[in-house]
Amino acid sequence: QVKEMSELYVLVASIIAKLDAKQGSLRSLCFADGVSAKRAVYALVCETLKYRQVLTQLLNQVKVFQDRKLDGKRVLVTVMAYDLLLGDGSIKGGGALKKALLNYRSPLIAALVKLKVRQKITDNEQLVPERLRNRLILPRYVRVNTLKSDVSTVMRQLSPHTTTHTPTTEQDVPDPKQDPHVPALLVLPTSVGQQQYSDLNSEHPLVKQGHVLLQDKASCMPAVALDPPQGASVIDCCASPGNKTTHVAALMGGSGSVIAFDRDPVRVNTLRRTVQRAGASNVTVVHADFLKVNPADSRYEKVTHILADPSCSGSGIVSRIDDLFAFGNSRSTPSPSTSTSTSTSTDGSEGGGEREQEEEEEDEDGEQQARLAALAAFQLSILQHCFKFPNVEKVVYSTCSVHQQENEDVVLQILTELGGRFRLKHILPSWHRRGLPVFDQAHCCIRTVPAEDLTNGFFVACFEKVQQTNNSNNNNNSG
Repeated sequence: QVKEMSELYVLVASIIAKLDAKQGSLRSLCFADGVSAKRAVYALVCETLKYRQVLTQLLNQVKVFQDRKLDGKRVLVTVMAYDLLLGDGSIKGGGALKKALLNYRSPLIAALVKLKVRQKITDNEQLVPERLRNRLILPRYVRVNTLKSDVSTVMRQLSPHTTTHTPTTEQDVPDPKQDPHVPALLVLPTSVGQQQYSDLNSEHPLVKQGHVLLQDKASCMPAVALDPPQGASVIDCCASPGNKTTHVAALMGGSGSVIAFDRDPVRVNTLRRTVQRAGASNVTVVHADFLKVNPADSRYEKVTHILADPSCSGSGIVSRIDDLFAFGNSRSTPSPSTSTSTSTSTDGSEGGGEREQEEEEEDEDGEQQARLAALAAFQLSILQHCFKFPNVEKVVYSTCSVHQQENEDVVLQILTELGGRFRLKHILPSWHRRGLPVFDQAHCCIRTVPAEDLTNGFFVACFEKVQQTNNSNNNNNSG
């Protein structure tokens, strides 16, 4: 009986093709409802993508794709080549494609050996691009949506030790833990438990039903810092995708009102879906540019709290695995055989390439400074508009940036303009990492550093209105 092509290879190749076409994320495609053997699929997709660069190099070197039988199936051939060269040394299933590729087995193995000798490496893992090999892996965080559930219920539903959870062969998979700084935030286990929780993605029932949100720890801190009381009137001025918006709504227990602005029509639709899924009935989504909203409008006269998380450089965000794999053809990376080579000038002496590189770096640095200046100006304008609302008492400003220019410098400029009407509140006092000490109140702000705090890089500051006493018209530092 003739064996057919392995269905696993076909499925993995189709997922990689969809990733290249940007038709979904890695996790959503691998763990979709119709995918069988989800973890095996996910593992083979990841391994193929990790080694895709070197596999493509070897297949081209041996001129595999000059074979007409193989040329039209490049992604599928690459998946099969992974198993043949870097996996278990065989190709599963049967079929004409397998037979055609096996004709190149010996030259492919020889080319791999030569590449490793040339690179002076013995471990296949060293063939993986450095950005993948040494990437920082953060814990996964899950925020319990207290509008629909509670921490103990979700922990019981997620626990690998309950009968409602997918059975596991792991003997020591730990349960999720509660984060010590953010209420209702769970930290999923890493290492031994990582595979067990790998199906917790956008397609998971708890996520689809809005009982939990997949939200990074640092992203939860702005809402905690704002800490709106029950029944408050709140504005989220740059709200999409809505994680912070729904967090604020949940902190108020569904009471009061949250007016969530976003000016982009696509992002507004994302925001609406997030709000609806979370059951945040106290949120009103408004498709509008916050900077064009009239603070004197009677609709906003009760607004006392504002969350401002405007566009920023995103320099604190640890690249998702999708970004690291650089799907599509628009981004390229140097091959292993050239990525560590020394630049040489045309006359054979070293240094010519280094001078060119220095000039390129100077140009890039100049472009970055110009971009940061433009972003800081926009961020400043957002904050300035926040303080035009007549009854505002508290404004939280946050970015996912590591740059002082977007963080402390913007805050200091606003404090100077406010002339003592507002001061910085000392937020999350148990958090150890504070703002850069570039002005007196900077310690009231917080920062997060990915490699040390195991969350994305963030900055959060909270402006609090200074209350005047009956005996004085001067601002003071009490309260």
